[in-house]
Amino acid sequence: MDSILSILKEDEYAPYYANYLAKVSPSDIVATMISDLEDQMKILEDIPEEKFSYRYKEGKWSIAELLQHICDSETVFAYRALSFSRNDKTNLPGFDENEWAKNVASDQ
Repeated sequence: MDSILSILKEDEYAPYYANYLAKVSPSDIVATMISDLEDQMKILEDIPEEKFSYRYKEGKWSIAELLQHICDSETVFAYRALSFSRNDKTNLPGFDENEWAKNVASDQ
């Protein structure tokens, strides 16, 4: 299977994301996104609400914090995509997910 990496230039993605991008075929990226969303929603619907504050180990993120991180990341990436699409030359800041997690009450 060709991955989406076969059509991207190396300067069009951060090296960190190469492993993820290698798993996606350019011909089925939208279908993959829809299927993954459906799978994730099914998993989340099966988790009892009282388990969202569960941590498998002290100091690790809870399920609720993980979900908040996904929401935060999607917001950041959506803004970046909007900036790219508008040819905005403003430098885009990174974000420290651990600092963000400290400043939100996801478990409440």
